[in-house]
Amino acid sequence: MKNWTKELIKKKLNTLRQACKENGEEFSDDMAFDIADSFLYDQPGLEEAIEKHMGVTDVQGYVANYIC
Repeated sequence: MKNWTKELIKKKLNTLRQACKENGEEFSDDMAFDIADSFLYDQPGLEEAIEKHMGVTDVQGYVANYIC
């Protein structure tokens, strides 16, 4: 498992946000939540790290809003 730091979390989220923007497609809320869910699933320990370092309780909602 990665040693998630606040800086690494921001880097990963910014990379995901950029990929969403480059797609050029507007995402519905449902699509944003699906992307966030898949992203969190593929990144072991990230959900817990976001809770810890960012003080977020709704991690999936946080990621969905951050990226789209």
